[in-house]
Amino acid sequence: MNSHRLAHGECSAVLPNRARSDARARGDIDVRTLPDLNKPTSDHAHNTAPMLASQRCGAKIRCGGWCRAPAVRGKRRCRMHGGVPKSGAPAANRNARKHGLFTKDAVAERKRVRDLLGEARKLLEGIK
Repeated sequence: MNSHRLAHGECSAVLPNRARSDARARGDIDVRTLPDLNKPTSDHAHNTAPMLASQRCGAKIRCGGWCRAPAVRGKRRCRMHGGVPKSGAPAANRNARKHGLFTKDAVAERKRVRDLLGEARKLLEGIK
């Protein structure tokens, strides 16, 4: 039981409930200085409105939905999806480029091919 004795200036909140009641019974704890455990320590319900009204991240997550975490102040994403300073790849990151499939030139070329195929389909339908 000596392991639960309070040192000078030690907070009684670190003790488990059983040890706390034992210490109180022995007189180790001054009951008048204890916080009321049944009373809420903050007005949490009153402070939730600004957080609930804040802008949400909106990043697409693995399950297909959208991230609902609050966005970092001044950013559009939360801290887990790139809202923290210096997050993400640096500009012109060569490590992120693996195949070049989504470079501007490749995307533009695929669009030109799609447009040509669309014109060819229309021409073939006109011949029939």
